[in-house]
Amino acid sequence: MRYAPHFRKWLVKQLRGTAWVRMVRTREDAEKLAPRLYLHPDALWEARQLHEKQSAEQGLQPALGRKKAGTAHPQIAVYFPKDRWEQWHTWCEEQHVDSSTALRAIIHAYLLGAWEPRWRTHRWVGRDGKPVALRIVAWEEEHKAAWPYREKALLTRGGMTALRRRAERINVKPATLVRGIILAAFAGHPAQVRPIDARAMWDDPDKYPMPK
Repeated sequence: MRYAPHFRKWLVKQLRGTAWVRMVRTREDAEKLAPRLYLHPDALWEARQLHEKQSAEQGLQPALGRKKAGTAHPQIAVYFPKDRWEQWHTWCEEQHVDSSTALRAIIHAYLLGAWEPRWRTHRWVGRDGKPVALRIVAWEEEHKAAWPYREKALLTRGGMTALRRRAERINVKPATLVRGIILAAFAGHPAQVRPIDARAMWDDPDKYPMPK
């Protein structure tokens, strides 16, 4: 089952944000669900990706928990505005840690602590202090390429669950919490990053303390 390009583009836009698309977390999910909907898996998977990008533009970014192929670890993805992306890489170089490892390390450090980030904004805040609206889908359509200011990191399922619990505790989305953790790192908290492999994180979410 193949679709004409214009029809496929229309179909993908109709599918984005639907309950069916929100059920899809991996490519394997799309392949299992598509036959039930009489759809081609590629269209369903493309709709999921479009949904993630547009959610990220709105500050809702649901790209938390996708399983990395070939591992038992879920993967998070963070979409940055350009100025914060440049700041992030400068900070990682100063810490002598690669970008993906640094992202996992600051999340792990946060989960082990009892502090909460000061910044809990619905959108990214630029270095000038103003809210930044990402235009991911429009940029990708114009440049025919993936958004270049994105980082991914593997966590354990326990770490992912603990992150969601902490977000629920302060009534924010997990993506909002992660942005706050990154901005706190820029401000010097934690002062030093301790690299950690995903396999070294707790797999039991209850191992991570919940602040009173």
